[in-house]
Amino acid sequence: MAIKITECACCGNRDSTRFIQKSDGYICKTCGVWFRYETEEEKAGCMDGRRRLRNYRFDDARETFMEVLDKYPDSIDALWGSLLSRYGIVFVKGFFDDTAEPIYCFPEYDEYGGRRFRDERAYKKILALLEEKNEDLRLSDFYESKAKEIDRAITKYSECKKSTDVDVFICVKISAATSENPQVSGRTADYEYALKVYNDLKNRGVNAFFSFVTLKNNVESDDLIWVNLVKSKKMLIIGSSEEYLDSVWVKSEWKRWLYLGREKDLYICSMKHDNEYPKAILPRELAALHPQVYTLDTYEKMIDELCEDIVEAPASEVILPSHTSTPEPTATARKPVTADTGKQDGKITFTDGHEEVLQYGVREIGVDTYRNNKDIVSVILPESVKKIHVSAFAGCASLESITLPKNIKHIGSWAFKDCESLESITIPSSAKNINQGTFFACESLGSITLENGIETIDNQAFYGCASLKEITVPDSVTLMGSGVFTGCTMLEGVTMPKNITSTIGNALFDKCKKLKKITLPEGATAIDNWAFQDCTNITEINIPETVTSIGTGAFWNCSQIKSINIPKSVASIAEKAFAGCTGLRDVYYNGTEAEWQKITIGEGNPRLKEAKVHFAAKAEPLAAKAEPVAAKAEPVAAKAEPLAAPVTADNRDGKIVYTDGHEEVLKWGITEIKENAYKNNESISEVILPKSVTYISWHAFDGCQSLTSITIPSSVIYMGGWVFANCKSLASITLPDSITQIDNCTFCGCTSLGSVKIPSKITFIGDSFFDGCTGLKSVEIPRSVTEIGACAFRDCDSLKDIYYAGSVSDWKKMYIAKHGNEKLVGLFKRAKIHYNCK
Repeated sequence: MAIKITECACCGNRDSTRFIQKSDGYICKTCGVWFRYETEEEKAGCMDGRRRLRNYRFDDARETFMEVLDKYPDSIDALWGSLLSRYGIVFVKGFFDDTAEPIYCFPEYDEYGGRRFRDERAYKKILALLEEKNEDLRLSDFYESKAKEIDRAITKYSECKKSTDVDVFICVKISAATSENPQVSGRTADYEYALKVYNDLKNRGVNAFFSFVTLKNNVESDDLIWVNLVKSKKMLIIGSSEEYLDSVWVKSEWKRWLYLGREKDLYICSMKHDNEYPKAILPRELAALHPQVYTLDTYEKMIDELCEDIVEAPASEVILPSHTSTPEPTATARKPVTADTGKQDGKITFTDGHEEVLQYGVREIGVDTYRNNKDIVSVILPESVKKIHVSAFAGCASLESITLPKNIKHIGSWAFKDCESLESITIPSSAKNINQGTFFACESLGSITLENGIETIDNQAFYGCASLKEITVPDSVTLMGSGVFTGCTMLEGVTMPKNITSTIGNALFDKCKKLKKITLPEGATAIDNWAFQDCTNITEINIPETVTSIGTGAFWNCSQIKSINIPKSVASIAEKAFAGCTGLRDVYYNGTEAEWQKITIGEGNPRLKEAKVHFAAKAEPLAAKAEPVAAKAEPVAAKAEPLAAPVTADNRDGKIVYTDGHEEVLKWGITEIKENAYKNNESISEVILPKSVTYISWHAFDGCQSLTSITIPSSVIYMGGWVFANCKSLASITLPDSITQIDNCTFCGCTSLGSVKIPSKITFIGDSFFDGCTGLKSVEIPRSVTEIGACAFRDCDSLKDIYYAGSVSDWKKMYIAKHGNEKLVGLFKRAKIHYNCK
């Protein structure tokens, strides 16, 4: 079989003299890749794996090679590629010459310490196959030489790691030569600029890495370059043109940086002036990150931000110590600095009236610093504070007010979680991101001011802020996560940003029962699952023409919606998207009847299918507010009287069994287990729910540490977050397929849980779903799941097997957050995925 190869998919070699031609393929003499395949299928799979390997997508590459080996177990190319992927090896053109050297991309990882690439069974199988086939050209020697180079690289990198430290890695094209003009000599203007940056950072006490200056004539330059890249805290890319930014070596560096998940620590200088549209020079992959691009006119700002958090003040003034009760003074007594100096101290006021000075110079409030301190009433932070870390003020139940510095850069996840007395907050524009759960369950938070300049609002940022009535999200925000306003039951008005370029996230406005009208921004690409679930007062909704899909239960139980605009851009409407929309009468569709018929509409949308569709039309604004329909009956309380009906298997009472042996009846007729209903009840050992229960609300059984079993009936369709969190004795559970939504952290901390089958209608496995389930060994995941959230399988150390109902290609299409899901996407000790498991 003749196979024409013009470029090595592993190392990029294009020199025809570096390929050895054989009757059934080629060998690349530069990196050792043997292009020999029995079928076109094997060829396509291996070439796909090589492309992923070159792009540092090691997990994807290895999975691709393993798929080839399932069908062609003697494929030498697939065996070799799977080994390179497993170790994180790429062949990269040298820094000072044109030779390709193996680069070990995980010198910080110690699993292979003292272990040789040549000792791997896959490598020994390659040699055995070569001997069996009695190949000419001594290919075994060829592979042996490459394997030795890899082992040397791993050893050298491990040694370099011990002696290397760097703060800022400067990525720049040094030589003016390009692939089109290889003979051009001399240094680029970018190099001269990088030299200035390097010297200025050095003068500010920052340990910068600039290869040409730092390494000089070091013969092991490539080793040091890659190790320094791994250990650096920030990367600065300098590039005056897309050609330079996309050049082989420069691109290799920033691609590796992105693979390591370091997007937030990436800085770019365009070598342009402010009025020259600097972002236009960015390659597509960099532009997609929407990075801050510095110019020649913002040089000082760039240097300041590169030095930030690296050049430290004296240790005693950098970070506050952790406290679990009323804190001791954090700084020695001295005369407070006055406002006249521009460096005014802050203070903390406590319930007994005494105050504590927070001296100017404190830069960070540490993780859990004041967590669960019930005595703090108010906080004024000094302007020197740049960071508030995770859970710093979480659980400060008496905290009524906090004044944030105008230049604060970072507010960590859950920083003010459960600050139930906090009434108002202003978040400055300098805090670009509002992180996950920052103001989670701040029940009194009625006033939130978001300054223009904030860019992202992460999952559950304002979840359960039950006093919030109105909020304006500034136009600078381009991304909003899942459940940002879930449970904001008093929210009536929301001004959405105009520049949203992503989806209207999962459960974004779930249970915002007073929300009446909202204009969705042009640019939103989809309305995700449960986005407006139980928004029972919304009367009309206009969907922008950029939306292509409407997710499961998106408008579930929005009973007041009478009309809706649906643009012809919408291609699919998922099941139960409009379930319970009993008032829906008119659909205004701006396409033709034939185009409407092409839309995929899932089951459970009877009102949508029965509504009158007006083609090539938009709804006129409502003349007046619609009168609300009669109030919906509240769910029957937990102690409801039994309905007058014969006792059958379907209407039988449930029960709760306690550790002392006594039982409590759960009457048939209950429809909801309310939020926090049995939270932290350590006496419950067994629960059997009656078959008219449809909802199990948030934290319902959270902390029931003696609970060993629970029977969930097929009537249940929804389970809230943290429902079984920290049920440490729960060893197994059966979830019925009737369940269509399960929220975050459902089983977090269930250390005895051994196996779980996810219901067949679930599309999203939420954040921290199995977080801390150290005994979990196997999970069954249906094909319906399209997304797995962050930390869903964090610390699931015993997880060995994932039984997935879909195919390999279905799995590849699924979005899996990398953080905290190493068991699914990690390079090492990953669980085995079993495909097409019914």
